[in-house]
Amino acid sequence: LEDGAVVVTPRAGNVRVLNRVGTAIWELINGENSLSDIETRLIRDFDVPFEQARRDLLTFMEELDRRDMITWRSRSSND
Repeated sequence: LEDGAVVVTPRAGNVRVLNRVGTAIWELINGENSLSDIETRLIRDFDVPFEQARRDLLTFMEELDRRDMITWRSRSSND
C-alpha cells in the first residue's frame, strides 16, 4: 500500500492492514530487535513520547500474537 502494508498469514487466514506505524513495527520484528529497540525507533522516527510508543507497541504486538502472526522468543544470555 502507498502508506502502509497488508500482512497475510494464509494458513490461519489472518489479514492485517497496517498503517505507517504498524508497517514500521512489522519491518523491525526481525528476530534481532528487542521491544526496547523498536520503542526507541518509534520515538525517534515518529516523534512520540515514550509512554505512547510503549503502549502502542505492546497493543500492536498483543494483537499480532492473538492472531498467531508472530512467535515470541527469549534472548539467551549469549545474544
